Amino acid sequence: MLKKRKTLTTLLIWLALQFLCMIPAFLIIFPIAKATDMSMEERGTYMTLITLILAQLLSLLIFRLLKYFRFSETVKPVPKAKTLIMSVAGGISLFYAINIIQAQFDIPDLLEQQMEGLLSSVWGFIAICILAPLSEEVMMRRIILKDMWRKTGKMWGGILISSAIFAIIHLNPAQVVFAFPAAIILGWLYAVTGSLSVPILVHMANNSIAFFTSQTDADDPVLSDPKTIAVLAATLAAGLILMWLIAKEKRKADLLSGQEAEITESEEVREEL
Repeated sequence: MLKKRKTLTTLLIWLALQFLCMIPAFLIIFPIAKATDMSMEERGTYMTLITLILAQLLSLLIFRLLKYFRFSETVKPVPKAKTLIMSVAGGISLFYAINIIQAQFDIPDLLEQQMEGLLSSVWGFIAICILAPLSEEVMMRRIILKDMWRKTGKMWGGILISSAIFAIIHLNPAQVVFAFPAAIILGWLYAVTGSLSVPILVHMANNSIAFFTSQTDADDPVLSDPKTIAVLAATLAAGLILMWLIAKEKRKADLLSGQEAEITESEEVREEL
């Protein structure tokens, strides 16, 4: 039953963990806050941090116990270095273009203060740049995308449904707007390369860049600036060209695989004769 309703079960587990992990987080932070006169803002930041880390670790453990994935799938199959480099470079280029476009609109960021606290600590880096990409890619791409692909019978059915879910669960409007197109890119990379390590590394690279650039006071790009338009055009072009090259590599690999299968089949026929 759990395997037949894999997507629903996965989402319910994830949602339950977001709330249940607040309890140990509160039990850890409350006595410390009382003893050290910790501010309310600091309490909220540490509560969020502990909740995130616990929920991410427990979700991976539970999904593995349910046999929804294997830990080896996060690193295998290992893609070619060329494919990996193009995937990371192409993904980051497109993500940057999406950020430029998003910056042109006044989208409310409900978690701005909490994120500022998380983006200024080592534990925040571990939670946001390592554990979040790992747990989210396992949940959204390996489990939900693959399940929806199987149920709809179409690759793009799995990509679009899983991307919509990925955007919705972020809840924060500023993250939702970015998450949907970003998830489409990550889902496509997973579907085309067949390697979960690819979207994991692209996701990690994106979050790491966001983590470190958040420490700067750079102004949001505006399209009235010719330099911004040039950067947008360049990143879009670079990203799309790299994605095209990845698809081309995939078609070439499929063709060679098909030719090898035909050769093997003909050799078996000759042996039988």
